[in-house]
Amino acid sequence: NTRITVKAETIGTFNKIIKYNFGDGTIPKASIGSISIMCGDRLGNVYFLESHNSLDNLRLRKLSKDGVLTTLAGGILDDNIDGIGEKAGFKYVSGITVDAKGDVYISTQGDGIRKVSKVK
Repeated sequence: NTRITVKAETIGTFNKIIKYNFGDGTIPKASIGSISIMCGDRLGNVYFLESHNSLDNLRLRKLSKDGVLTTLAGGILDDNIDGIGEKAGFKYVSGITVDAKGDVYISTQGDGIRKVSKVK
């Protein structure tokens, strides 16, 4: 079992405490900023929207059950914009879920539900 505890400015995972560096990679070298909303899948992965600057420039990120942190989309644009990777943008997010295929659905105020799919 993977245990994740979210506290004010640290994340405890795999019984280790890590600090923010906003990068991708393996925990504890990679870490996150402020989490605004999160969900998990049936495989034990955690998906969340994270920012390092209030609620601007949201990034959709995945923390695998093996401790690998990956940015899936967003991070540069401060609006609800379709695109691939960092060319996508999220704003005013109110919910997040993931289906059995790994597609992530994000509800936003004013733009309805957006689907984030794996690029093949």
